[in-house]
Amino acid sequence: MAIIEPKGLFRGERLLACSDRARLFWPYLFLGSNGYGRLELSYISIISEIFVNFQNIPEESEIWSIFKEYEDNFLVIIYESDGCWWAQFVTSQKYLPKFKTRRDENSPSPPLESIESHHLGYLSWKKSKSINISQFRILQSISAGVGVGVGVGVGEERSKPLASSDKSLPAIGMLPCLSGKSWPFTQEDVDGWKEAYPAIDVLREIHGDREWLKANPSRMKTIGGMRRHVNAWLSRAQNNSHSNGHSPAPVNPARYLREPML
Repeated sequence: MAIIEPKGLFRGERLLACSDRARLFWPYLFLGSNGYGRLELSYISIISEIFVNFQNIPEESEIWSIFKEYEDNFLVIIYESDGCWWAQFVTSQKYLPKFKTRRDENSPSPPLESIESHHLGYLSWKKSKSINISQFRILQSISAGVGVGVGVGVGEERSKPLASSDKSLPAIGMLPCLSGKSWPFTQEDVDGWKEAYPAIDVLREIHGDREWLKANPSRMKTIGGMRRHVNAWLSRAQNNSHSNGHSPAPVNPARYLREPML
């Protein structure tokens, strides 16, 4: 079963941005998701499996409005697969069960384009929140009689880095390692690789690396050696792109639709 971190539940900035009703429902819906944090958005299934013992069962419109809140505040990724709608809860792998069932494995993951869109939107959302917090602190200091040159100045307040209450970014993919383990990587990792290896399509190369590792299990690395392996793989790809003068082919997200995100 998934694990809920008390700090995130009580003080997580994304949950705090939701209505009280949505926050109260979140633990039930999150724990009702599968081993990858995915939940099929079927009202009948949700009611029969999650809210069956409630005295006042929520209406279908309320369930969907709550998931819209989660999506707007970057708690879930909503996506369609084979005519069914799914919600991927955005959480760290450490809060999900280690062992997955066959049913978990058969659940579709979000398309890569949805994951990237979510991450970019989340960064903009956090930036807007940080600006609001900064402005509030400036106004608070002014109202307390603290201005430029007196105590903590406005300029100094602006220069302070703002602490984030949600520092962990979710893993957006995994690479297989020795002993049946997996090495997760985040969008922050991908952004760093894109900067270091600008001549290649990093996501395409990462997925190619994953397929190569699956096909060559004897060449798999330990978790501790995976970052070095990935950088070596990307470095070779970068060098090859320079030598053959070819541009990288675009990624087709549909190829990886059923691969687990976490």
